[in-house]
Amino acid sequence: TRSDAVDQALAALVEELSAQSDEINAETASAAQAARRRALAICAAVVVAGGILTLLVMRSILQPLNRIDRAMTDLQDGRAPQDLPPEGPDEFGRLSTTLRTLYEAQQARAELERANAEQRRMVMTAMETIPDGFALFDADDRMVLRNRRFLEIFPFARDLPENASYGEFLDAELASGILDLAPDEAPRWRADCLA
Repeated sequence: TRSDAVDQALAALVEELSAQSDEINAETASAAQAARRRALAICAAVVVAGGILTLLVMRSILQPLNRIDRAMTDLQDGRAPQDLPPEGPDEFGRLSTTLRTLYEAQQARAELERANAEQRRMVMTAMETIPDGFALFDADDRMVLRNRRFLEIFPFARDLPENASYGEFLDAELASGILDLAPDEAPRWRADCLA
């Protein structure tokens, strides 16, 4: 009888422990499911927030880059750069300063080129009014300017480039045969002329 009572008590205890174990397993599974849902929700929120932040950062980079790109296109086309990012200490600000400075330098250079062309035109007009042949050589003995009368006097010079050296001019004169020099006198004549 006692053995049956102990068996029954043990069976009841096993049944109670089994029920408690099933209840704890169900609670644990429910808690794990809830934790999984929370983790997925947090991951989804992080991905969405990361995507939004990435878009904001990309926008803050791409908008100034597009403005810089348009400004560079304007510069290449010879126009003043429009819609530059504000000048400042950051990368885009320094790039804006550089592009503005480049445009100003291009404008100054164009103005100097226009002034140079006008001066050259005036000098050429003055040279063409001179009845004598006239050629101007620079400090490196390169021909810079010559008038028509000069080319009439020295027709062989027509084949020389405008920046020919004085030595090339003398060589062309020797090769033209207009000088009455003995072959052995030519080197001394050329050296005297260069001197």
